[in-house]
Amino acid sequence: MLNAGQRRVKQCLVELRDAGFIEVENRTIIKDNLKLRNVPCIKILKNFQHYSEKGKEENIALPEKISSQPERNFRST
Repeated sequence: MLNAGQRRVKQCLVELRDAGFIEVENRTIIKDNLKLRNVPCIKILKNFQHYSEKGKEENIALPEKISSQPERNFRST
């Protein structure tokens, strides 16, 4: 059973995959003569650009998404 942190990481990966940002696949990796099965491998599909002041102005102009879920505040560094 997954703990709370692992569930949140899995949910984030699912959301990124569904939005088309990443591709996730399980692979078998051999490391130090050990076979590790079902290791999640993540491939980035989009070309991410650095955040700029111009992008900040564009983000302000976007309409807010209405959702029944509570608002979550996340910031990437």
